[in-house]
Amino acid sequence: MRLSILRLGFVAVFLLLGHAGYAGGCPGDLPVTPPGTPREIDLEDLLKTPRQPSPRMERAFVTADGDLLRIRPIDRRQPGCKGEAIRTWRLWLGSNRQDAVIAVVPSAVVRTQLGGEAGLTRLIGTRIRVSGRLYFDASHRGELTRTRGTLWEIRPATAVDQCPANDSCDPAAEPAPAETPPAAPPPAEDTPPQ
Repeated sequence: MRLSILRLGFVAVFLLLGHAGYAGGCPGDLPVTPPGTPREIDLEDLLKTPRQPSPRMERAFVTADGDLLRIRPIDRRQPGCKGEAIRTWRLWLGSNRQDAVIAVVPSAVVRTQLGGEAGLTRLIGTRIRVSGRLYFDASHRGELTRTRGTLWEIRPATAVDQCPANDSCDPAAEPAPAETPPAAPPPAEDTPPQ
């Protein structure tokens, strides 16, 4: 019994610190620059990950592309921030809501990289690239297969970019070559008979 209470206490502290720690502090303290070079991760691979925490994946800095299906603002009050609400944006990435990967984007990123809420809203229905830290959020187990495909989130996101029209967010990718028109036939020779 004593061990169960102790274990429950550790889980409660972990969840409290995990939820308080992702926001990054009071408004204005949120990082808007990535901490280094992200590792590419495919959304399909992220959906196949175990539905349990993994020390190997937790807090890994990654980047992923996907179709932006939906956005939702979330306002939270952070203790010690003089009552100011911290606004973050929840983004659903993927091909449908049931298999979506969630990215949580601080308002500072939306403001500085996209020009504000209007810039983010314009991206709905387009392909975007999101970079940030992986975070396992067990508090959303009831949403699996209804509004999300995994408990892993990109949280906090440090960069959001729209993919170019060629559907590839890879800066090294070559745009699809344009079709070249068939070569013109050589001009007929008009030489007089001899």
